[in-house]
Amino acid sequence: NNMPIMIGSAGCASDCESLKRRVRLELDALEYSFPTGSSSLGVQSVANLLQQILYGRRGFPYYSFCVVAGIDQQQHQQGRHGTPGAVYVYDAIGSFERVAVASAGTGRELLQPILDRLFSETQLRNNPAGEHAVECRDDGMRRDIMAVTAGNQRMGVAGSLRPPVETTVNCSWEEAVNNVARAYRSVAEREISVGDEIVICVVNTSEMRDGRPVVDVFNYPLKRH
Repeated sequence: NNMPIMIGSAGCASDCESLKRRVRLELDALEYSFPTGSSSLGVQSVANLLQQILYGRRGFPYYSFCVVAGIDQQQHQQGRHGTPGAVYVYDAIGSFERVAVASAGTGRELLQPILDRLFSETQLRNNPAGEHAVECRDDGMRRDIMAVTAGNQRMGVAGSLRPPVETTVNCSWEEAVNNVARAYRSVAEREISVGDEIVICVVNTSEMRDGRPVVDVFNYPLKRH
């Protein structure tokens, strides 16, 4: 797979390292089992594999809380411009869901609502009409711009349901980097365990090098405690 897939884990360092080695072994075995010329695993397959590994250890689970991120391979193969990313968030025993914005580790309780708010505002600016925006009649309150109405959740003739919230955000990578940096700077002011520096990796699918997308790395200083 030429599209990089990143797995972040937070928790017990030894469990995270053990889980990382297990995932690498499973991925290597699956790649060898593919016939020559077949397509490699996409982010959805890796997400399902990680779920199976974590759930297989539910009796004595890894103390590891993971986030999987990558490029939505199905959308990319259709040749659409601005290929959306795919993000999955996990608990320690493998329960997971696809979300628009995810975080894990120290400061998550402070960071997640800030990220949700920043990206909701970005979504509202870039999509003022709001395809799924619904105005509540009680006290003039507006529902979250990321929420999907019940009528729009149904898709296909089988009547399967979409997630109740959007799983992608409509913004440029510059806006996304700015939102993440702003969120971490806010958390660093209030959480003593978060600080020093944040490293942000941006996968640029429009620029290829040696058959792979270019990964740009940005470093932003945070408050030193």
